[in-house]
Amino acid sequence: MKGLAPVVVIILLAGVGLVIGVVGTSVVYNDKSKPGDLLYPLDLAIEDLRLRLAPDLDSEMELRNEFAEERLSEIDELLQEEDFDPQLLERA
Repeated sequence: MKGLAPVVVIILLAGVGLVIGVVGTSVVYNDKSKPGDLLYPLDLAIEDLRLRLAPDLDSEMELRNEFAEERLSEIDELLQEEDFDPQLLERA
């Protein structure tokens, strides 16, 4: 049984590393998502979480400005797409 313990620890550490890698990659890619993308709801949920965790009103206002600029950028990107669907703006 003693010989098995290091193997279990290595497997657990590899699993944790894999989960951290997948979550980290998702967070990076979802920030580049726009309305209609699979990860867009995750992007909005993370923004909401960041607002809730803002330490003070000034920080919250800075985040709100940042997110507003991001929405405007997303709308601009959508308008430039050839296969633009106006319903996507409702999600922005």
